[in-house]
Amino acid sequence: MKNKDLLLAFVKLNSLIHKEFCTLNSELGFSPIQCKFLLVFQREISKNGELTLSQVEKNYKAPKSTLSELLTSMENEGLIVKTKSKIDKRVNKIEITEKGEEVLKKIEHNHDIIKERLEKVLTKEEIKLSKEVIEKLIGEFKEENEC
Repeated sequence: MKNKDLLLAFVKLNSLIHKEFCTLNSELGFSPIQCKFLLVFQREISKNGELTLSQVEKNYKAPKSTLSELLTSMENEGLIVKTKSKIDKRVNKIEITEKGEEVLKKIEHNHDIIKERLEKVLTKEEIKLSKEVIEKLIGEFKEENEC
């Protein structure tokens, strides 16, 4: 397999898995970007103990208007709330609501469905090797051109 073919295979696999997630998550009634950001917010809060609006603006290099629109839609849907920090009123915190937590459980269930499909076609050794290769590639590309 040529390098070009390998890249195309990764792109195709990524596209197929993404479509499957979108199909599964579409039943939740939220956009794919809302589901993605809800997962990202959960990971950031779990890692750092909290998430602020300025952290979102810094880490996700999108226009402020786009992020504002996304956050407003998520807040209107009841997935998150924006609150003022009790320590510094200039700081806006983002918190996941109870409804958001319920949606996250459903998203995680959908991840399990995909994981089970992978485990059905790959042996444990193939999964281990695939994970090592993918992590190596992620390490190579992670810091470059994040969007």
